[in-house]
Amino acid sequence: MSDITANVVVSMPSQLFTMARSFKAVANGKIYIGQIDTDPTNPANQIQVYVENEDGSHVSVSQPIVINSAGYPVYNGQIAKFVTVQGHSMAVYDAYGSQQFYFSNILKYDPDQFKQSIGSIDGFKYIGQCPDIETLRTIKPETDGQRIILQQHTAGTGLGGGYFMAVINGSGYVDDNGVVIKTAGGSVWLRVNADKVNPFMFGATGGNDDTAALQKMLECGRAAELGTNVWKASNLELNNKSCSLSGSGLHVSRIEQIPGATGPLVTVTQDCSLIYLSDFGLYGDGSTAGTSGVAIESGNPGGASNYPFNTSSDVRRDISISNVHITGFDELGFDYPETNFSVSTYGLFIRDIKKTGAKLGSTDFTWTNLQIDTCGQECLVLDGAGNCRITGAKLIWAGSGNETPYSGLRISNSQNVNITGIELQDCAYDGLYIKNSTVAINGLNTNRNSASSNFSYHNMVFESCIVTVDGYVCRNYAATSLYELNSQAGNVRIIGSDSTVLINGIYETEVNSERLIGDNNIIQPSSGDLVINGLKNYYTYTGELKNNIPVFDGVVTTAEYVSAPSILGQENMLKLTQSNKDKLLFSDKISRYGCTIGLVLIPSFTGETTMTAFTMGSGYSPSGNSAVMQFIVNSSGVQTIAILLSGDGITQTLTSDLTTEQALASGGVYHFAMGFAPGRLWWSIIDINTGRRIRRAYRQPDLHAAFNSIFNSGTSAITAFSGPLAGDIACEGAGSHVYVGGFSSESDYAASRMYGLFAPVNPDKQYSYRTLNGTI
Repeated sequence: MSDITANVVVSMPSQLFTMARSFKAVANGKIYIGQIDTDPTNPANQIQVYVENEDGSHVSVSQPIVINSAGYPVYNGQIAKFVTVQGHSMAVYDAYGSQQFYFSNILKYDPDQFKQSIGSIDGFKYIGQCPDIETLRTIKPETDGQRIILQQHTAGTGLGGGYFMAVINGSGYVDDNGVVIKTAGGSVWLRVNADKVNPFMFGATGGNDDTAALQKMLECGRAAELGTNVWKASNLELNNKSCSLSGSGLHVSRIEQIPGATGPLVTVTQDCSLIYLSDFGLYGDGSTAGTSGVAIESGNPGGASNYPFNTSSDVRRDISISNVHITGFDELGFDYPETNFSVSTYGLFIRDIKKTGAKLGSTDFTWTNLQIDTCGQECLVLDGAGNCRITGAKLIWAGSGNETPYSGLRISNSQNVNITGIELQDCAYDGLYIKNSTVAINGLNTNRNSASSNFSYHNMVFESCIVTVDGYVCRNYAATSLYELNSQAGNVRIIGSDSTVLINGIYETEVNSERLIGDNNIIQPSSGDLVINGLKNYYTYTGELKNNIPVFDGVVTTAEYVSAPSILGQENMLKLTQSNKDKLLFSDKISRYGCTIGLVLIPSFTGETTMTAFTMGSGYSPSGNSAVMQFIVNSSGVQTIAILLSGDGITQTLTSDLTTEQALASGGVYHFAMGFAPGRLWWSIIDINTGRRIRRAYRQPDLHAAFNSIFNSGTSAITAFSGPLAGDIACEGAGSHVYVGGFSSESDYAASRMYGLFAPVNPDKQYSYRTLNGTI
């Protein structure tokens, strides 16, 4: 009968069939087998019973089954193994027909049902599990590859379970309390599919101090994933030959410093060789002193056997950091001292550091898309760095809340530093400070720096360095923004005479802005070698300058002079009266490429007035070609800057009313300037005492095409302080420092102001520059 599966043994729960109330055999008794929960003595309820032979074959037998004198069931007088194919009820009777036992269901389960249950979608619940890691260490495996299920890492947590596989000879393994579990006999249980690990596997719970678990995870040498949890830890070390730690996002996955703990939250030791950190945050508590985010051990221990292909005594060790957020620490967000690590970052965000955001002192690193803001000291320090590149950096709010001056970016004692695309904004003191270094910057934006210092600090400071800046934006927003955010900062300061600085591409809007206020650009005088936009410093220029002498004219043709204010650096300046029609007539004419003129004017007025700062051409009329800049005060005290244009029988007036804040003061010292070329025109007025500037610029189609006729004849004259004609309106007050030259853009004019607020715009384009210090 090979077509049956008889696997349920007919037996008592005890070994022998004994009496119910005395410990002796049910001699000559009988056994009845029936359906579950029925009376098996009733033939209708009985099921088939088999004797199982030694060869596994089965023979059906009739009921009742006889019990011998020793208490064993027998078949034909021989002790036999009786089986059925299913669970059943059992009744046992003695030789006198009295029932000794009745079991409604001898097995409590049906084998076929159990097979169905174990094969169902939730059949796993019928399988036993090891309760925890501690118990797993006590279980001795029998064969290589044997598997066991771990319910949880630590009893009572329900976390960190998984599958483990046995290795009998575990001599090459070290117990790490998560992936490798070693038994007392030297075998190991290896966690299955643990190429990537998480803190739960090492006993972390995600609620309290998980330092020990996270440290074990970092030491296991496998790729570690933080998941979407917040972990609390302190003083973690990356000390394996390689380590990969990643999360699910900057603000989704994070490790928080345990309150009160000091020192770095994460330290990269010299034992490491290859490190990858990505997509998580490191958070301090924002109050504990002596904390930092990431610290890399300094020094160079020389060759290390755990680094691939290491044969050099100055082995490089590599760290890659991508999309990591560091915030809320005291000393430093990121400390990268002189070391043999080569650190590459992309998307490193550092914020709210009480002292320094990041400090770099090593060589051969590349940082991309860096943002550091709200630091009590510097946002970024490069000290002793070299052969390095920073591409895309935004540094904001350095020196925040600190009375000691700190710059946004400080570079010192560093060589071959290359920076591309950097913004320094809202720093309390200097924006950029470079000392004893060689630096190349491509794309620099500085705005609203020196916010806490009342004109004392600068966007850029250079000391004993060689620097090239290509592309420099320093508008400080005020020229075009909706807000009067006028920077307190000067632009450039050079300390000493041993710096060489080349700045190319300073940007000014030169658009028809509704806002008239421009940025402040004050520098301290310097003998350093500074070239901006190819413009040389007039005061250190060694080439031969063109400097034609104009003719003084007026009702009385003898010039008079008055004392000059000390800010102009000379004793005298030209006296100007409207009654005498004082003016300077230049022999140079306007070229077809345009012209730029600038002069210092101290206007004197008590009420309504009109003054002509300068005139290009023959005078404003439909029959003439001209461009005239006038300062007008009406009877109500409203001040206006008017540009009067005429040409080819057409006239055009461009006016800009000044607000009370922008208005000029009688007796104030101002630098007036205008540049114009075919299709473009800009004007500017600087308060020399404060550096505050108002400005406006126009391009076609705002400018009538007829205006271009002034450039065509080659005969258009240039006149300062009035027009060329006897009856033209003149100025009242005093004047000096008149510059006339070829056309310079507003960008070049902005650059020239860094040499001085009333210096020549471009010595190479100069026709004439007259200080009027007692002589024309």
